[in-house]
Amino acid sequence: MIVAALGWPNEWVLLIGSFTSTFGAALQCLCSAPRLLQSIARDDVIPFLRIFSDVTKRNEPMNALLLTIIIAEVGILIGSIDDVAPVVDFFFLMCYCFVNIVCVLQTLLNAPNWRPRFIYYHWTFSLLGAVLCLFIMFATYWYYALVVMVLCATIYKYVEYKGAKKEWGDGIRGLALSTAQYSLLRIENRKQQHPKNWRPQLLVMIKVEENQWYVNQKLLQVAGQLKAGQGLTIVATLMLGDMACAEDRDKADALDEKLQNALKLAKVRGFTKVAVCQNLGESVSTLIQSVGIGGLRPNTVMVGWPYRWKESCRGNKSFNAF
Repeated sequence: MIVAALGWPNEWVLLIGSFTSTFGAALQCLCSAPRLLQSIARDDVIPFLRIFSDVTKRNEPMNALLLTIIIAEVGILIGSIDDVAPVVDFFFLMCYCFVNIVCVLQTLLNAPNWRPRFIYYHWTFSLLGAVLCLFIMFATYWYYALVVMVLCATIYKYVEYKGAKKEWGDGIRGLALSTAQYSLLRIENRKQQHPKNWRPQLLVMIKVEENQWYVNQKLLQVAGQLKAGQGLTIVATLMLGDMACAEDRDKADALDEKLQNALKLAKVRGFTKVAVCQNLGESVSTLIQSVGIGGLRPNTVMVGWPYRWKESCRGNKSFNAF
């Protein structure tokens, strides 16, 4: 009312204008917010929101609409715009902040489906926008900002572990893949490596007997001791079979899972590889030469001590391959 008294030519200009804009914005939110919530629930990204995915016969998201009305009524019952405004501001700031962060990630990842129409767009503009949003949040109510950050991190971890698997891709995983590719190109193995940077890159060859699938845990424990140098560890085994046979492929997948469980049991972080072959002697040599990529290639091969070590190994095909 005080501001309306300053209106020209009459105070009713500001009163009617304020009422009209407020009513229009509220009606827009009341119509669009339930649809947005229903779409998020229908996509099954956040499991506990599934109840809001239901619609009536007239395709109206009634559950989402009721929740929207309750939230709006709570804001009305507070009765003070000064108390409601910071909450609304933080919602908008977080929305703009994450939109800018997504734009930065899409640009840095060179996503093929990311084609900004603005010809002068640069990812630094989006980064600046995200930083400004965070700055305004911490400059106004830093304790609210911390609560919002913790809430967003909690929702992200919840979606990561409990959310449904969708074919939309994961920006964080894409960023990790791009970083890994960049790092591999930086440590290309053709470049000379300084002796201080040398570390054992282990290829652990484990023989798995047919119909037993026993994994030598002691060999993995020794590999775990050598891995204290923070090098690469690849646990590989060969399985006689044919990749064209579905049964052999299923056996290979089951064996790979068993190797992964053996790594977890030995508390060794590494990778597993099961190669299906028809000739063990030639496949050993091929596996040793081909495993790894770039600078992450094994420089040390670890095998179990042979049972018949006293016998001559000159005629042994595996010995000659090594």
